[in-house]
Amino acid sequence: MNYQEFSEITNALFQAVVLESQDDWTFEDWFDCAHEVVDSCAEVIYTANAWDLVSSIRMNSYSLFSDAEDALHDMGLEFPANDIDLHMTSLAYQILFTQVMGMVEAKFYPKEAVA
Repeated sequence: MNYQEFSEITNALFQAVVLESQDDWTFEDWFDCAHEVVDSCAEVIYTANAWDLVSSIRMNSYSLFSDAEDALHDMGLEFPANDIDLHMTSLAYQILFTQVMGMVEAKFYPKEAVA
């Protein structure tokens, strides 16, 4: 996966969230919808896709990778030594979710996020 493919994936996920949106949504509504969309995408549910996404982001945008690792650590998520696939799918989720929510905030400025 290259960075352009990653951008296409995040744009498609963002568009899926926008299609579900309503005018009176709060920040929590955007958050919940983005969670549902990202959590059900192929790059999160299929282990090989998650590995590909995470390794690509680690090489091309280390800060995004590092931010995802930090977020998982801050949430207190611990992964068994024998389940690195769970770690990779969690990293893929966090990377994509962060990007999609950043796009939501940039375009729609949810009320609570601005206040």
